[in-house]
Amino acid sequence: MIIIFHSSKYSPIIYKGYSISKTIHGYRVTKLSDSLDRHTHLESFKMCYFVIDSVTSKKLQYKSSKWIINSLIRLSDDEEYINKLKGVLQVRQQKGKKQNYFNPIKKK
Repeated sequence: MIIIFHSSKYSPIIYKGYSISKTIHGYRVTKLSDSLDRHTHLESFKMCYFVIDSVTSKKLQYKSSKWIINSLIRLSDDEEYINKLKGVLQVRQQKGKKQNYFNPIKKK
């Protein structure tokens, strides 16, 4: 793990080829080695490291939220990995929302 901290309070942090910058509402993660502007916005600093580690190791996050999976898609440049993540999102949409449990015996 290579972490480079800068002296300024709001200077970007470089981690595994990605830049983590502080914004007003959270953090912005940007891929440095890409000519396209691949970036995503996250709320916590710890989540930035989680997303970068997941993208670099190409881990599928089945239990993560849709927001995190979409962030992984935005930061990745591997088409096979992106297709697998999109498949996870499609399965979630097909499952839909579960029905709420209703107890007919319980009085209101």
